[in-house]
Amino acid sequence: TKSVHHMIGCERFQTVVSLWPYMIPLFFVYMTEYMMQAGVWPAIGFPVTSASARGQFYHYANWTYQVGVFVSRSSGNMFTISMTMLWVMPMLQLVNLCLFWLISVHHFWCLASSFTGWWSLRPRL
Repeated sequence: TKSVHHMIGCERFQTVVSLWPYMIPLFFVYMTEYMMQAGVWPAIGFPVTSASARGQFYHYANWTYQVGVFVSRSSGNMFTISMTMLWVMPMLQLVNLCLFWLISVHHFWCLASSFTGWWSLRPRL
C-alpha cells in the first residue's frame, strides 16, 4: 500500500471511491441523526402546553441520545459488524426518524400521568 503522500491524484481518487460502501451508510446515519435532533425532537415536546416540560423533554432526550452515541462509538473496538449490518443500521435509523416524525406530527403518544415524568410515554387509547 502506498502512502498518501506518494499517490498521484488519480490514485487518491480511486482510494476515496473504494471507501463508498462505508461512507454512504455513515453519511445516512449522521443525516438522519441531525434531522431527528434538530428538527423532529423539538417538535415533540411533551406536554405541548408546558414550556418547561418541553425543555425538560428535549434536555433528557438529548442526554439519552448523547449516551447512546458514546456507547455506539466506543464499542467499535469490542466487536466488528458485517457489511450487511453496516447497511442495515442506517435503515433502522430511518425507522426511528419516521417514528419520531409521526409522533411529532400526530402526537399519538402522551404522558401516562403528570407525576411520572416525561419518560412515561404510552400510546393514547
